[in-house]
Amino acid sequence: MAAVTGELTGRPGAALSTLGPGVTASATGLAYARLDRAPMIYLSDRHPEATLGFTTHQALDHAAHLGPVVKASLTLAAESASHWVAHAARLALAEPRGPVHLDLPRGCRRPAGARAPAESGGPGGVVPRPRCSIRPPP
Repeated sequence: MAAVTGELTGRPGAALSTLGPGVTASATGLAYARLDRAPMIYLSDRHPEATLGFTTHQALDHAAHLGPVVKASLTLAAESASHWVAHAARLALAEPRGPVHLDLPRGCRRPAGARAPAESGGPGGVVPRPRCSIRPPP
């Protein structure tokens, strides 16, 4: 649905999943978005950095797994989240359009007083690209 939202509106659609198996199950939808050049932001949950060395349950290198089907895979931190979300939106809309992965470590909390609006992600009036018309064979 997020990929189709991107195709129809010209703005990145968004999808969210849990870590590990949630990421692997999302790969097919992300591949669709990549191949059809649909702008999309994909957010996944992730183990906190401090536990990655000893966590065994649902531990998976999300960036390595999704590398072939996304334009970029970025790990967010609360202090720089607005910057990277805006960057991801610009990247998803840059030609060729496609999905961008944002990995959000579990336990990442908004810093105290962080109520500033997000940075501008790009052009406000994005218009969908014209669709190709398919003509039936004669």
